Amino acid sequence: MEEFDISYCKEPSLTPIERNTCYAELAFYKKDSTACDKIPIEKSPSYACSYTTILRSCYYHTAPSISVCDNITEQERKDYCYSGIADAYNNILACDKIKDKEKKNDCYFFLAYHGDDASVCDNIQDQFTKEYCIEVYNWAREIDT
Repeated sequence: MEEFDISYCKEPSLTPIERNTCYAELAFYKKDSTACDKIPIEKSPSYACSYTTILRSCYYHTAPSISVCDNITEQERKDYCYSGIADAYNNILACDKIKDKEKKNDCYFFLAYHGDDASVCDNIQDQFTKEYCIEVYNWAREIDT
């Protein structure tokens, strides 16, 4: 089998979503988060969710530690990396490093929910989101019982 390399991701026939998924798969295959850097941060509402999901997933699967994120220069990309680390390793310190307030609150929210620790909700700065975090956490636990 031929070596999987970045040239596959540059094929003109690929759609932007396919191209970005290719970069994420390449990063995973090579166990190297630098391929995640090729995924653009899309501002267009029609693609933004797909792009950010691919980007977070890329870092989730390939960044072994917070130090990888620390070395990223672009702050928005760095925040996505920290979010991926927080999810992958249930690491609240990664959430603490996120600069964007909304992304930081989301990070704590998902960490509380997936990490089975409602006290993480206390780190959320927005009162509505904090209360919602606790409510969702309690609701999810009621369903599990």
